[in-house]
Amino acid sequence: MSPLEARYRRLLAAYPRDHRARHEEEMIGVLLAGARFGRTRPYSIDAARCASTGGEPSVRSPRRPGVPGWRSPWRCGRS
Repeated sequence: MSPLEARYRRLLAAYPRDHRARHEEEMIGVLLAGARFGRTRPYSIDAARCASTGGEPSVRSPRRPGVPGWRSPWRCGRS
């Protein structure tokens, strides 16, 4: 595991465990694909987004009608 991947995994710890179990590998893949070759630290915008939206799936996102238990992991607004 690269230092960058390890740092991204630490940032993703802000997300609920069940969300990480389902989506962590995909999220890591997207983050690593967007990073420049040789980079060892996450981009500051990625770190800020992980920190600010980590609680969104379980705390602030509304349930989608018709899908029990579904919560959007990408909701950015604070309502």
